[in-house]
Amino acid sequence: MNKINLKERFFLFLRVLIFKFLYKFKYKLTKCIDEKILINFLYSLRPYQTNHELIRLGEEGDGGYLIPNDLIGIDACLTAGVGDLIGFEHDLAQKGIDCYMADYSVEKLPITHERFKFEKKFIGTKNNNIYIKIDDWLSKITKVSKDYILKIDIEGDEYKILPIIKSEDLKKMRIIVLEVHDFNNIITPLGYDLIKLIFDKLQENHTIVHINPNNVSPPIKLSKKIELYDLLEITLLRNDRIIQKKENLTFPHYLDSKHTNIYKSELPKCFYK
Repeated sequence: MNKINLKERFFLFLRVLIFKFLYKFKYKLTKCIDEKILINFLYSLRPYQTNHELIRLGEEGDGGYLIPNDLIGIDACLTAGVGDLIGFEHDLAQKGIDCYMADYSVEKLPITHERFKFEKKFIGTKNNNIYIKIDDWLSKITKVSKDYILKIDIEGDEYKILPIIKSEDLKKMRIIVLEVHDFNNIITPLGYDLIKLIFDKLQENHTIVHINPNNVSPPIKLSKKIELYDLLEITLLRNDRIIQKKENLTFPHYLDSKHTNIYKSELPKCFYK
């Protein structure tokens, strides 16, 4: 039997008290990932400049995204998560691109367009009157020989659906636009493993071309080398569309728009240096 000295007993007692206190506020203490491992992974997410310049579609602030100006031949945009901001989809529809949108939380789209198709369902991992499985939703819309834009902003449910999207479906997506929620969970072993699994999968056939922190909340400076935001807007382009690329070292992009003027909005250097 292992013996516990008085000092260890005190810290264990203190740990229990802190856990109980934080639980009341829906927080918890947990072990953190090794900093060197975390730094190496964050650097693997560095954005690249390519032969396609970035353009901005959608609203200023929240609702707008930067994507590569590589839209000729795009068959449709598939949007998981709508809300009340669909300027991004409207801009695409004005360019002649059909937009398929799904979200159970809204009764109808805030604006109409002849190229809009709406399904009142959450994109998820099962089929019922509220959810439709991601694979089933994609198979209804996409065809092998076509190219698509996939846009996902589903308030954290991306962690449920991204690991199970089939690789062949991801390959149909010329452009992927993703809002990642609760990104600072990456400092925990479980959070790190899940986020790494997702981005390893996404980067098998795609390259990150833009990252913009959503500064609706302030960044957390964990150390001299690591600073994290809760929300990241990330754009990826399929590798076969890239003729040349180089690491991007200038942030923010001149087309980026702050979500609020309260907190700073600049990609931390741990993502690219």
